Amino acid sequence: RTPQTAFATALLRFFIMFRAAHRNLYRAALRSAPLAARQLQTSAAWTMRSAPKFANLAGVAAIVSAAAVASCETEPATGISFPKKLGSRTFVGAGPRIKFVFVKVYAVGLYVEAKDARALKGALPETILAQLNSVMTSKSIRIVMARDLSAEKYTAAIVEALEPRMDDKQVIEQFKSLNPPGPMAKGTEIIMELNGDVLYYVINGKTIGSIQSDQLTAALADIYLGENCVSPPLREAVCEGIAHGV
Repeated sequence: RTPQTAFATALLRFFIMFRAAHRNLYRAALRSAPLAARQLQTSAAWTMRSAPKFANLAGVAAIVSAAAVASCETEPATGISFPKKLGSRTFVGAGPRIKFVFVKVYAVGLYVEAKDARALKGALPETILAQLNSVMTSKSIRIVMARDLSAEKYTAAIVEALEPRMDDKQVIEQFKSLNPPGPMAKGTEIIMELNGDVLYYVINGKTIGSIQSDQLTAALADIYLGENCVSPPLREAVCEGIAHGV
């Protein structure tokens, strides 16, 4: 064989071995961390489809892996990933929702406009929380389920937190109707966009509906950022993240 043929054969073998190793690593990740693997599955599939056969495949894989890590933050208690951007809004912190001391129900992250985060850099925690709790500060609350739960139980838990914070029972009933009956499987994503006095409710990328009520948007913000919030780690992470200029 000519040197050129031998080189081409060796390169082809390397490519085949690389693909097999990549596939085995992915399967191992899927078994050990199914949620994280599913979240990265799309970018991994894109990489293998798009990388030229004779490119520097190891370099491509390293670049894509680094980009995936750089574009996400991980909530440490649940291992759930949060993108650093959600639309125009910037990630400022996340924490777990824990029941009965050790049951991790979901991870919750907060997103605000970058200009609002920058304006609060270096501020004291009480100043940060007062501003973020204001109806005038637009924000998005992203929830990802860490375990299977029925929609009824999920809704009942939030309604239980809403009731002492607002007296408009009709709006509470409207909010309850946004959650369709059935299971909320592990990995289900819920986004609550709080834009002034309007709530936009999104489940797994589909907008379910909206409600106009300043009582509701203020109460939802207080559930996650108020003094008696349901996730103290979220509150602490947000204060630390904004103060240090995430």
